[in-house]
This record gives sequence, C-alpha cells and structure tokens, in this order.
Amino acid sequence: MLKRLGIRGRLLLAFFGISTFAVLATAAALYAFLEVGEVLDRITKDRVPSALASLQLSRQAERVAATAPAVLASTSKAQHNEVSAAIAAEMTRLEELLAALKGAKPGAAVVAEIEAAVLGLRRNLNALDDLVAARLSVVAHKEELLRRLSATQMQASAL
Repeated sequence: MLKRLGIRGRLLLAFFGISTFAVLATAAALYAFLEVGEVLDRITKDRVPSALASLQLSRQAERVAATAPAVLASTSKAQHNEVSAAIAAEMTRLEELLAALKGAKPGAAVVAEIEAAVLGLRRNLNALDDLVAARLSVVAHKEELLRRLSATQMQASAL
C-alpha cells in the first residue's frame, strides 16, 4: 500500500504523524502545567500562611528577648514597672501570634514545640521580673539601713 502512495503521499503521511505527535506532546504539557499550577496553588494556600505566621512569631520572640536586658538595667521601681509593662505587652502580642499560628494549622508537633518555647520564655521572664523586683527591694532596704547607720553614726559622734 505504501508503494502506491508515492513519495508525495509518504511525505504527507509522515507530516501528519509528526503533527499528531506534536499535538499529543502539547496536550500532555498543558495537562502537566495545569497539575503543577494546582499543586502550587494548594501549597500557597496551605503552607504560606503558616510560614508567615511562624516568621512573625519568631520576630516577636526576638523583640521580647531584646527587651529582657532592660529589666536587668532598671534601677528604680518606676522604671522596672514601665519595662515590665512593655514586656507584658510584647508577650501578649507573642501569644496572639501563637494563636494565629494555631489557626493556620501548620502541624500539631510544630505548634506544640513552639508553644512550649513560648511558655518557657514566659516563665523565664516572670522569674527574671521577680528577681529584679527582689533586687530592687533589697537595694531599697540597704539604702534605708545605710541611711539609718549614717544617722546613728552622726548621733554617736555628737555624743
């Protein structure tokens, strides 16, 4: 049958065969691109919000940790109360971000680990706050005792 077609017919048949192959390859490529697009949309919808929430949570934790040295540097009750209030506000924001991360549903194990770290940070900051308050109380008591000692020494000198 191929001999009856001649060269012109064979070339036409080869052209149709190659064109059919190109059309099939194009259809397969379009299907693959649509599947990749759907997977990319699903990843973007499911994973990106939790990744952004984790990033915000990390930045907030850095802010909280950066304010901790200010607690140690406080030298008066008023300054200590001011710094403690600022840290409490930062911790509230950190816990709000943690709640938002839980809403993004990144994974139970990841959230549990992050939540444990936030609770540890809260405990450490509370302990630091208590220690600084005790230190300020001791410093105030020491100053009062030194003042009384000075007054007593002056009275003893006068006698």
